[in-house]
Amino acid sequence: MELERVKKLAREEEKAQSRIIQGIPKECLAKAIGLTSPADACRAAAVSTAFRSAADLDAVWTRFLPPDCDAVLERAVHLVDAPSKKELFMDLSNEHVVLDDGKMVAELLSVCWLHIYGTINSRELTPATHYAAYLVFKLTHDASGLSSPRQTSFVKPHEHEQGGGVGGVVRYPRHRVDGWLELEMGDFHTDTDICGGDDVMMEVHEWEELKWKKGLIIEGIEIRPRN
Repeated sequence: MELERVKKLAREEEKAQSRIIQGIPKECLAKAIGLTSPADACRAAAVSTAFRSAADLDAVWTRFLPPDCDAVLERAVHLVDAPSKKELFMDLSNEHVVLDDGKMVAELLSVCWLHIYGTINSRELTPATHYAAYLVFKLTHDASGLSSPRQTSFVKPHEHEQGGGVGGVVRYPRHRVDGWLELEMGDFHTDTDICGGDDVMMEVHEWEELKWKKGLIIEGIEIRPRN
């Protein structure tokens, strides 16, 4: 009997807490959830109907998208459209977007010293998100000199360094569905403060084995949330 009474009290307390949550304005819940992260917003949606209603609002997911998201998407080769900001975030997380007609490529003709780098300010990315940077490239039929184990890539501020250095994590290129190859350069976390913003530097280099290198076609560096 005592156990049944305890269970009954627990159910009554749960119902009371649910009524309290139901009484909180949806806008207030949305503001609180928007201060977390995309993963936390998805977890909040599983708590209750009230939380799901708030967690799916555009006001929440707009905070997780880069501030200049609309301006960037205007440069997309194909129209990027979604019925909600949440679905837009999910689409952009799962698929890459080609910008500026996809014409910005470069081919390495002949060098001894390989050094590829790029920078981006973290304000252009979603706050409180784990990202990875990928070098997107192809090789010509006569490519040579590009298989040195001394090639090193890194991202600063970084989580892990890739490459053949001591303590580095060895990574290999993988084929993409669009016909290109990609190599993970490193990963990093963006800050929770959307007003702050540090420059993130991404680099690949090999300048120890001074062999002639050629046949590398670079599409660019792609940055996307890490699965």
